[in-house]
Formats: sequence, C-alpha cells, structure tokens
Amino acid sequence: MDLSRAATVPQTLRDAFSQRSEANKVLPVMTAGLVAGVIDIFLCISLATLVFAGPLSVMVGRGIGAFLAGSMMLAFVAAITSSIRYVVSVTQDSSAAILAIVAAGIVADMVGRGAAANDSSVFATVLAAIALTSLVAGALFLAMGHFRMGNLGRFVPYPVVGGFLAGTGWLLFTGGVSVMASQPFGLSTLPTQLLPPAVWSWLPGVAFGFLLVLLSRRVHHYLLLPALIGGALVLFHSLLWLTGTTRAQAEAMGLLLGGQAVSALWRPLNPALLLQVDWQAIAGQAGNLITLVVVSFIALLMNASGLELVGRRDVDLDRELRSAGLGNMMAGLLGGAPGYQSISFSTLAYRLGADSRWVGILVACLYLVTLVAGSFFLTLVPKFVLGGLIVYLGLSFLVEWLYEAWRQLPHGDYAIVVLIAVTIAVWGFLPGLIVGALAAVVLFVIRYSKTDAVKQTLSGVTYRSNVDRGPVHEASLRALGDQILMLRLQGYLFFGTSEALLNRVRARVYDPNAVPLRYLILDFRLVHGVDASALNSFVRIQHMAEAKDFEVLLSHLSTDLHHQFARMGLTSGVMREAPTGDEGMEWCEEQLLQQALLEQEQAKDYVVRDELKAFCPDPSATSVLMTAFERLEHEKDAVLMRQGEMSTSVFLVETGQLNVLVEDAEGQVLRVRRISSGTVVGEVGFYLGEPRTATVVAAEPSVVYCMRQTTLKRLEAECPQAAMAFHHFIAQSVARRTVVMNALVRDLLA
Repeated sequence: MDLSRAATVPQTLRDAFSQRSEANKVLPVMTAGLVAGVIDIFLCISLATLVFAGPLSVMVGRGIGAFLAGSMMLAFVAAITSSIRYVVSVTQDSSAAILAIVAAGIVADMVGRGAAANDSSVFATVLAAIALTSLVAGALFLAMGHFRMGNLGRFVPYPVVGGFLAGTGWLLFTGGVSVMASQPFGLSTLPTQLLPPAVWSWLPGVAFGFLLVLLSRRVHHYLLLPALIGGALVLFHSLLWLTGTTRAQAEAMGLLLGGQAVSALWRPLNPALLLQVDWQAIAGQAGNLITLVVVSFIALLMNASGLELVGRRDVDLDRELRSAGLGNMMAGLLGGAPGYQSISFSTLAYRLGADSRWVGILVACLYLVTLVAGSFFLTLVPKFVLGGLIVYLGLSFLVEWLYEAWRQLPHGDYAIVVLIAVTIAVWGFLPGLIVGALAAVVLFVIRYSKTDAVKQTLSGVTYRSNVDRGPVHEASLRALGDQILMLRLQGYLFFGTSEALLNRVRARVYDPNAVPLRYLILDFRLVHGVDASALNSFVRIQHMAEAKDFEVLLSHLSTDLHHQFARMGLTSGVMREAPTGDEGMEWCEEQLLQQALLEQEQAKDYVVRDELKAFCPDPSATSVLMTAFERLEHEKDAVLMRQGEMSTSVFLVETGQLNVLVEDAEGQVLRVRRISSGTVVGEVGFYLGEPRTATVVAAEPSVVYCMRQTTLKRLEAECPQAAMAFHHFIAQSVARRTVVMNALVRDLLA
C-alpha cells in the first residue's frame, strides 16, 4: 500500500491540527459535524436494520455496530487523507440496498441446505460477505487510484446510472416497509400487508417518509431532518406515555427494536466467527457482490466529480479513490459496509463555511460515542422512524429519477432509466445493469447513425487545390469543376453512417440534372476508424464507379485504414490513394485541364502582354510598363524569395511552377501552395511593406517578370498611367482570389 501517494497521514494531520485559521471555524465545524453526524447515525442504523432484517433481526444490534464501526473508519480516514478538506465519507444507501439482497439470498441458501435461520453461522456468513465486499472494494479503489484511472467513471452513460439509482430507490422503499412489517414486502405478501393489523405496522413509517420527502423539497434547511426525527421521537414516546404503554409492551408489539437485539452493538471479527462462515453461500452471491463493487466505484467518482462543482475547484479523483480505498479496507476489517464520499453532507459542510478536516473527524467521534454508549439509546428508537428514513431515501431516488427526469431527460434516455429500474425491481441488480448497458449501446448506435458521416461537401467549382492558376485555367476550372466532388468524412464509420454516405454518393451520381461525375475525393483526415460493414459500402461505391465511369480518390488514409482498404481491393482500378485531400484535388484539376487541351504554352506571355494591355490602352504607356519588368529565368529549386526578408518586389509567373514553403516554429518546412503560370506572387508583402511570410522556390524551370518597388516609384513619377495599370491589374488579381475564397467559405458554412 502506497501511503505516500494516498495522502501522507502524518503530514495531513499536521495540516489539520496546526493551522491557526481553524480557530475561526469552530462554530461552522461544530454545526456541520453535529448535524451531519446525527443524521448519518440514524441513516446508518436504518441501513443496518434493512440488511439485518427478517431472521437476522435477532442479531441486528451486532449488525448496527458493524455498520457504525465501518462508518467511523470511513469518516476518519477520509478526513485525514482526502484532497477535499470538508469531505464527509459515509456508508452508502445504494450499497446497503444490494447488501440487503445479498443477506436475504445467503439466508435462503443456507436455510435451504438445512441451517436454522437464526443460527449464528448465518449471521457470521452475512457479516463476512459484507466485510469481504468492503475489502475488495477498497482494494479496487486503491488499485484504480494507484494507476491513475480516476477518469474511467466519467464514461458511464448517465441513463445507466440514473436507472440504477431508480432501482435502488424502489428496493429501499420496499426494504423500509419490510423492516417495519417484519416480513418481506412484495406482490405475494401485499394482500395480507394491506389488512389490519399488519397495515398499521408500516403505514406510519411510510407516511413519515412521504412527509420527509415533501418537506425537504420545499424547505431547504440543514436542521429540517434532525428536527423532524427529533419530533417523531418525542411524539412516539408521548403517545406511549399517554396510552400507558410500557417499553416492554412496545417491544412485544414490534414498535421498538428490542433491548435484547441491541444489547451488544459491536464485537470484532475473530477466528471463531470466521470458522462459521459458509463460503459456498457467499460464492452464490458473487454476481450481486461484484455489481456492488463496480457500482460503488462509479458512484464514488460521480460524487467526487459533483464536489468539484460544489467547491468550484478541481478534485484529484485518483487521490479520492486511494482515500476511499484505504477507508473501505479499514471498515472491512471491522465488518463495516462499503462507503465513500457523501455529496450531501460534504456540501452541507462547505455551505456552512466549515472548510476543515475537523468536520469528518467530529463525525467519526460521534460514531465512536454511539458505538460505545449507544445501545440503550437504540432501544428507544421506534421502528417507524428507522423504516421511514429508509422509505425517505427510496422515495428521494424515485422522485428524482422517475418524476423529475421525465422533464429533464430525452425520451430515449428516460426509457432506459425506467427499463433498468423495472429490471432491477423484478430480477435484480446485475440483470438490470446488463440490460441497461445494452439498451444504452443500442440507443447510442441509433443516435450516432443519425450523425452525418460527411462533414463537408465541396465542389471543384468553388473548392480548389493550393495551386494558384492563371485566369484562363481558373475560367476552365469554373466551367468544369462540377465534375469533381469532395466529401470530407468524420467520426467512426460503421453500418449506420456508411449507408448514409453511400446514399449521398448515389444521389449525386444518378442526379439527372447534374453533369456526369468524373472524380470523387473521399477525405479520411477526420475518420477514427471503419468497421467491416462500412467497408462493404465502399465496395459498393467502387462498383458504382466502374459502372458510371468515374474515379475515386482516397486521401489521408491512416496505416490501419490503408491495410483495411488494400485487403478489400479498394486501392486499385477506379479507386486510388492520394496522400492528402489537397494533392488529390490538384491531380483532378490537372486531369480536367488536360482533358480541355489547355496546355501551359497557351498561357505563355498572357499576363504581361495581353491582360496588362486591357488595363493600359495607351500603347506608349504599355510599352513603358513592359520595359519596367525585369525578366528572370530560374532553374529548378532556385529561390525567388525567402521567409522573413523584406518585400521589395512582386513577381508575375510567365511559365513554369513555383512552390510556396512555410517554416514553422520547430523548423519543419511545409508546402502550402503551388503557383502556376499567369499568376502573381509576393503582392501582399509588397504593398504592406512587411517581411515575407513564406519562401518561394521554383518547382521546375520557370520564367517570371519582376517588378521592384524602386521601379514602381519611378513609374508613378514618370508615367502615372502605366503605374495605375499595374495597380489595377494587382487589384483584380486579389479580387479574383477573394471571390473564390468567399464561395468556398459559403460552401463550408453550408
């Protein structure tokens, strides 16, 4: 056990006891500790009564003692090791609800094999099952915290947790009635339990539970619950006094726990007790016990995450796991039930301003006092108060998850909550969680299938590769671009989303109003994976491409995707790979331009001789402008401009192609654009007077015309008409790019 990672106890104790600021928190700490302690002691007693019910009720005192001892250790260990100073850790009601099922199952199993229901071996087996569960839960929490797996609980579907809590609520409700009626509550026993005098044994407790729920939803004060419990005790004993009923008579009537049952609250686990344990009966409850441990792990993380919101500060989930793990192991050694951080009591302490470890320590001290000197006090507690508290807990869960959730959750999620709750009520926790998990998976698949696998649909008319082309080529691509379709895919492609993709392609290919498709680019940059059914959809796209005579380019295929597609024969024939979507688009554009017989020689001298003449109708001014350009010839890999140097010239590309390269902060050089004949490069820095933002290198032997700033200033002074023609030409070039970019933005937004 790595106590140094679990929050060093000596250091934490020094933190708890040595800070002078604690003196200013005495009143808030006392208030929070006393209120939380008193309420939870009653709840702890109620939960123990729920577990040790029926034939086990003769040993309920020892069961209560074990629960109190375990809760004492949970509260104390959390107080000195948790990352949350005001935390209160308690035995949890959800754990007790499952333990009640486990206890009933063990009793039925052992009685069925010949043991007496009130035999000490039955009690020893139940107590051992509880202790074993706490030890296993503690070991799991410690291991999860040690390996920093605290975030796992955040991946559990919310409706599954809600369904579990709703099912827990029903079991707590029926368990509370069973405690008061001294017999199991269910459909089979309902006819007799609804008739006098049986109904009077549980009806007051149910009414008390309903009263607690109604008032707690309207009155939000931390003293409400203690006041109602105290009032119920006073009212009960006042009625006994007024009617002349003695305590012995009340015990005989089943209104009190009974002095013999609670004569000894707790005895430590000893070898003699362990020798009586029926491990076969415990093994028969393995499914429920595993469910309890897993659910406790999830609920612990949910509570810790909730305390992040309460305290408005980050909580170390791994440390909370280690803290709860140590506490559960200590509680298990004393026979206590599993527990963890309580969001309600911890919130109470925080809101009272008791940001101190003394809150949890005070709660632990109250448990100790009750454990040592509380047996007589327990003989005064009426069953309807204990049963009513259990009913209150159950109704709180049911109201939250079956009433309020109807308005808060989507109908599909709510249906999962109800399904899990009903399954738990009829068949038990483990089947409920399995059914709920399967239902959540099905609902997720249905919803994810509605997510469009296509993030963006782009046409070659508006979306272009990072190649700047001259006006002639640009005009050709605008005319022919409808023959290119790019689909940027996203997410995980499976049978639900891939079928929608196939339908999207089919609709475009067979659209009678659209030009025939020549090239389909499927971009996988945002795709996380593809399953076998989705691969079948791509096979069908391949067959469609062969039938309708178009080619498919697959870009940004990861290594895994490449192997998947290659095994299916999807990387040859009409389907080919492209490293990136931009390179795929560039290849398609080149094919269209070659198809239209637009050779690069057709654009030669176009910029400087033809287009500039349109801006400069005066032949003499045109002649001056032409002579102002400096004609430069560059071999392949020659550098025209470097990133970071001052912009003193602008270039008009006559022939050849240029690469625009950008070097990032890590020194990696990336090609961001390609410049072809008939285009301008360097105009932004030239006009803004800023350093070059990229390096331009000749991709092949090229001829460019260079206009230098000194030459342009001379033109502006000597031949303004020629200078104005040059400015107009540059403005039109920039405007043309802006039009293309605006069209692309509209497509992306759509």
